[in-house]
Amino acid sequence: MRWKLLLLVTMISAVTAIGIIATRAQPQYNAMGQGWSLTSSAIGGGLLTVGASASTTITAQGVQPGMHCEANPTDGTNMPALGAIPLCTVTATNTITLNLMTVVALTPPSKTYSVRVWQ
Repeated sequence: MRWKLLLLVTMISAVTAIGIIATRAQPQYNAMGQGWSLTSSAIGGGLLTVGASASTTITAQGVQPGMHCEANPTDGTNMPALGAIPLCTVTATNTITLNLMTVVALTPPSKTYSVRVWQ
């Protein structure tokens, strides 16, 4: 039984270490088209209940479902500290959907977001 526990702890540690490495890795963009860097239209500014979201879509030629996507406010605001989490997904060919999900009832400030997409 003890070796099973050690194996489980080792597996969890390995997954945690991989997750930390993955979150620290930053996508690289260059003229060879390794990714897309875009700015959304402003979203937010209206009252959202717990679990609600505000959203917008962005058109980006060449993006495909399954690509990685990351969204952050262009002004650097820490949105999770305010109770809102920006999320983005490539929902269709050439289409990115940006959602601002709330974990508390709030009126998130209207902001534009930097959106990055990569393979």
